[in-house]
Amino acid sequence: MSTLDDLIAGLDPDDAINRLEAFILSDDSTLEQAEAAARIAETLSDNRLNKAIKRFNSGTARLSQLVDDLQAVIDGAPAADRSIFSDLLDRTNRLYQSFYKDGAGASTYENTDAANQDADSNDEADAPPEHHPEPAPSRPDTPDITEAPVVNTSRDYAVIAKEYARIFFGLQIKASKESTIRKLTAKALANRARYEAVGTPLGIPWWFIAGIHLMESNYNFTTHLHNGDRLTGRTTRVPAGRPAHGSSPFSWEDSARDALIYKKFNSTSDWSLSRALYRWEKYNGWGYRYKSKPTPYLWSFSSAYEKGKYVADGQYSASAVSKQCGVAVFLRTLYDAGHITLYSDENEQAFNADMAREKKAVEAGNIPIVPVITPSSNTFVTFFNDTIKPHVQHFEAAEFLVKGGSHQQNSHDCFGLNTDPPEALWENVIPLAKVLNELRNRIDHPVKLTSVYRSEAYNACIGGAVNSHHKQFHAADFVVLNSGTGPREWARILDVMRTSEGIFSGGLKAYKSFVHVDTRGENKTW
Repeated sequence: MSTLDDLIAGLDPDDAINRLEAFILSDDSTLEQAEAAARIAETLSDNRLNKAIKRFNSGTARLSQLVDDLQAVIDGAPAADRSIFSDLLDRTNRLYQSFYKDGAGASTYENTDAANQDADSNDEADAPPEHHPEPAPSRPDTPDITEAPVVNTSRDYAVIAKEYARIFFGLQIKASKESTIRKLTAKALANRARYEAVGTPLGIPWWFIAGIHLMESNYNFTTHLHNGDRLTGRTTRVPAGRPAHGSSPFSWEDSARDALIYKKFNSTSDWSLSRALYRWEKYNGWGYRYKSKPTPYLWSFSSAYEKGKYVADGQYSASAVSKQCGVAVFLRTLYDAGHITLYSDENEQAFNADMAREKKAVEAGNIPIVPVITPSSNTFVTFFNDTIKPHVQHFEAAEFLVKGGSHQQNSHDCFGLNTDPPEALWENVIPLAKVLNELRNRIDHPVKLTSVYRSEAYNACIGGAVNSHHKQFHAADFVVLNSGTGPREWARILDVMRTSEGIFSGGLKAYKSFVHVDTRGENKTW
């Protein structure tokens, strides 16, 4: 072998790489030649990978077109011939989903206890709407989401409703996915009448059903809406044995009605944006939220999702990336194109008012908008997730950065005066966070923080005590949501933890509508 060129002349990449590797290991190669050969092999490997990717993309695009063509044939074929084409469509669609729905049907629960906690229930019974939802007047001016946010671990609708609206209106759809998303929304619109025929009698919006159909079976009308199993028998995956009544083969309409009634969607009346997103996420499971991660089931193909996926039942991969369009991104595309009207409940209306107030403040006084969603790159968030989060499952970093009501009101003299706590005080909040987490465990209802850190200027403006422990970042004012109890009971539980059990030492005061607690190191009640 005289030159390296002789090794690869006239050879395909695989043969060339094999010969190069043999040359590297042989006694004929000098160190310099071996290093050069390794670089050539690496280049050829990259070229081979690029060609493989192109073949993959071309093949999956053709496969997607085949699915569409088969569906068109079935729709126009005589009834006697449809079963043959339906079987082919089912097998083709499953192959297509193996590319784009990696981990499709995988449970997002890592233990059975978590799954049992999420038994189906009517969320309106848990958090009743205060009034009938109203049409959203326009898209609010929301801070852009440029990276995946840290989400709240709560499953309580009242706690996370605003979060859905913030992410929905703040997300940016990835440019490389826009063509795919347009095709998916076009398919949904083409079958709108079919979705309406099922949903209208049940009081369920057609787009909500279309979203489930997209996520569970890629719009395949030969499969169950529940989970994409074939209509030729009852479902075999979770939920298994559906529909419980009737005989196979089932029609798609009968199966879809069973799936929606099984999930109790027919017994709800509030179909505002946040409710719909909440129900879609619950349909798939809360596993991502337990990890403070945005679920790809909702947010894939947008700036709100980067990576992380359940690739099999209970098996989470931090590096896996979903190849399926998120259902909330699908909905945003319909909304932006004017195909649907979205409704807002009282949570979203309050959120919209917040955004309008901040915009007005910017226009009037050049005050920067404070992002509602704390980005994952925030240094306190990193500190919290590394140091506190392993011991505190019920709270997120952003909750300890709440600025207080007077800071948020542009009509208040103290508007905009508060700040994030300085790094020198971060460790002070660790005992406080653990106390609040234990309170949450015992009271079994969401604990909402209303004031934690106060800057010197903000504390003075609102008339806080000169020696306020809020300034030291180890005090919090809070309320408990939907518990049916009041501040005296919340304070009593904390006093048991403090006085009888010695879990912490600190101050405690039950006010008329909230409770103050701090971890100053000595017990004081006033």
